[in-house]
Parts: sequence; C-alpha cells; structure tokens
Amino acid sequence: MSDAIPVIHKEDVPFSCFGMINGTVDVIVSDPQTGCTFPVLLIAHTNLGSGSIPIDISGNGTIHKKIFGFDVDITVSNWHCDQSTVSCHVKAVVKVVLASCQVLDKDFTIPRHNSETLAAAIADLHTRLEASSAS
Repeated sequence: MSDAIPVIHKEDVPFSCFGMINGTVDVIVSDPQTGCTFPVLLIAHTNLGSGSIPIDISGNGTIHKKIFGFDVDITVSNWHCDQSTVSCHVKAVVKVVLASCQVLDKDFTIPRHNSETLAAAIADLHTRLEASSAS
C-alpha cells in the first residue's frame, strides 16, 4: 500500500469575476489520518490560465496567498473536526487592484478516511467471495 495521504474530497466549483474571468476552482482535500490539519489543494482553471494554491486547514482563520500575481484571502469558519468528519465554511476572495471577486463560498462536510474500517470491509468482502466460490 502507498504512503500517500488519502484524498477524501474532490470538487469543481465554478466562478465568474467581473464578467470577464470565468472558470472553476478544483478543491482537493486530503486526510493525513492524524490530528485535524488537512492539506488542501485549490486549483484555479480560468480562461486566462491555470494555477494552484496549496494550503493546510486546521481551524478557523484567514490564509493569505498569491495566484497569478493577485492576492487571495481564504477564510475558514464554522470549523469542526473529529475522528469521523471534518466540516467548515470556506470563502476565497481574489483582490484585483481596487476590486475583489469571490471565487469560492461553500460549506463542506466531509467524512474522514478510516483505514481500519476500509481494511475490515475488504476482509469481509474477501471472506464472502471465498465462501461464495466454495459453494
């Protein structure tokens, strides 16, 4: 099995800014399975080009980044994290000179990766397959 961190959520969120910039933000959330810090990759695909912003989300707050030379504020609120679920609201705003454009404004509720539950489900499936092939 790979040591890669499991991806627990992928979603494309469309946006339009100023009637001239159109595209999607791909939201990819991974679960390191320890603690409540989640690597997130935000990938913007626009009619002007593409770029990505890697961030770590671990609670409420604002993260400041740059993409395409523009400032981006990513605000996380309503944070909740436990062994089975992570949920929050994420808003991303791109600031262009004197204007700003909201490219993401979404609630997320994501089940966490549980390798023990997955291993038990695979073992159960294997047992059922062996039993059905023996009959």
